[in-house]
Amino acid sequence: MVKIGTVIESPQTGETLIFRSTADSSNGELFRAELFVKPGGYVVRAHIHPSQEESFVVLAGKYGYQIGDRKGVAQAGETLGCPGGVSHSQWNAGDSPRRNDYEHRTALTAAEIVVETEFGRDRDGQGSPKGDRHRLQGTVLRQEGGE
Repeated sequence: MVKIGTVIESPQTGETLIFRSTADSSNGELFRAELFVKPGGYVVRAHIHPSQEESFVVLAGKYGYQIGDRKGVAQAGETLGCPGGVSHSQWNAGDSPRRNDYEHRTALTAAEIVVETEFGRDRDGQGSPKGDRHRLQGTVLRQEGGE
């Protein structure tokens, strides 16, 4: 079980994540994290959360995104939403670190474990230099995560 305030890092992707609300702390209502992303070439590949809505609040930097057919760059102070079942991707679109909050509603305990596992694999040198996930393992983790 992930605890509020837990900090995890991925040297492969240049991401640092701080858990702010978890499935356990919110009775399954809200997963929220603060994410720091270094500038560089890492792009979160397009993916779908079938049953979770996701929102992103840009706190600093430039947030590159594609949500469905919409593609753009959001600045500090902007909020973006992605309904469940819609493909989305994101990246740092600037030359400085990007910082944003993001939320999933509802929260899935197993999905939090997926994030911890993927970051842990990166720290252990099992991720690719671009942060790509092993397709088979990612499929199994996401099945367990309820995504």
